[in-house]
Amino acid sequence: MTKSKADSRVEHWDDERSIGNGIIVTLHYGFSFDATTHEGVRGFDTAGEAAKAVFKKGHLIHSCRCHECLTHMRIPA
Repeated sequence: MTKSKADSRVEHWDDERSIGNGIIVTLHYGFSFDATTHEGVRGFDTAGEAAKAVFKKGHLIHSCRCHECLTHMRIPA
């Protein structure tokens, strides 16, 4: 996936299917795949699963204000 197509919450989308792995999606600090704890990286078996998690509004990505996110988030100037 190209950066221009990626959701602004996604830091990196790594398609490792060619080496037998899945698609690894890394979120920017301040976002999490889990609503109760920080989970900034998640693997998916298919591009469809990854896209649904990232692009479907109200799905899977939550705001995160854990210590790690607050420490590393970029604060606009």
